[in-house]
Amino acid sequence: MIRKLIRHGVFILNIAAAFMLAISLLTPYIAPGRLSIFPILGLGFPVLLIINILFVCYWIVFKSKRILLSLIIIAFITGKSFIEKKTIRNNEETSQKSHVGNFKLLTYNVRTFNVYKRSNDEFIPEKIFDMLRSENPDFAFFQEYYNNPVQYPMHDSLMRFQKFKYHHITYFDTKRKINYGIATYSKYPIIRKENITFDGTSNMFLCTDILFHGDTIRLLNCHLQSTRLSAKDREMIQKLSDIQEKASQEAVKGLLYRLSTAFQKRVQQAEALAEHIEDSPYPVICGGDMNDTPNSYTYQIINSLLTDSFRSKGRLLGYTYKELFFPLRIDYIFYSNRLRCNSINTISVKYSDHEPLIGEYTLLEK
Repeated sequence: MIRKLIRHGVFILNIAAAFMLAISLLTPYIAPGRLSIFPILGLGFPVLLIINILFVCYWIVFKSKRILLSLIIIAFITGKSFIEKKTIRNNEETSQKSHVGNFKLLTYNVRTFNVYKRSNDEFIPEKIFDMLRSENPDFAFFQEYYNNPVQYPMHDSLMRFQKFKYHHITYFDTKRKINYGIATYSKYPIIRKENITFDGTSNMFLCTDILFHGDTIRLLNCHLQSTRLSAKDREMIQKLSDIQEKASQEAVKGLLYRLSTAFQKRVQQAEALAEHIEDSPYPVICGGDMNDTPNSYTYQIINSLLTDSFRSKGRLLGYTYKELFFPLRIDYIFYSNRLRCNSINTISVKYSDHEPLIGEYTLLEK
């Protein structure tokens, strides 16, 4: 009798978890509004998926038909992902166009090269430069970029020792001489630069046109709205199981408000980014720190116009941010039709709160 009650209770929890997982699948198609529940469920998608997998394992042990509740949703997710990846690969493999040239592109939120000592490792800038020399990208996107010509001459090091010849850098507040911003470096000539900033935030994106083997590529380096979680917020998220006991209602409401505001701002910024993609007369590479997961409305705006490199050639889960108790994929490289992704990988280094992405691409003839 007791075992029956326990299984009944587990099944009720299973129903709740399966329902939330199913709802989270809708978040890429529902614009964030006053109800922040949808984007938050999307943010928690990896956790919800793991919980449902655990329920499947539980029902396997008892050989129960209740396994179908979570199994059908997981099978749908797996099948959808497989079909998307297979479709992308088939479309690219059937292309008979000749090649203009190949290149490597890296994107990395460097967290100011550890200038503010978020890490105790004093040699992080040198390690980042060693990593760049090893990977040898033709183009590099940096978010949370920092440069001080006297104390921290990052720009000089990148130009002199990393073999970059051209650059496009924008700082958040030049009036106060705060050398914090976003940067694109290139080994190929830059023929046009445009800075797109947003009021009331340090987040922005760069539009850079590159002359590449007689053709032109448009690079979009983006850093979309940060959630700006405080140390208390991070601690609260790490201890979600006792949040009602240890966190005040006001603190929870404040966290939800910041999350909701950030979701909405990212959508507005992604829409501005989408306009530059749609208006581009050239092939587009769009990469950077989007601060949102693949299960988000922000991601869907860009993914509807370009191809996500990870969905084309990625392996495993591709997480790029591991500072919370569950890892997230929030850094991306997208590409347009005249480009082909040959490989995409995260580089497992601990020089920032993000991990860098490196991709290899081919530009095709018109």
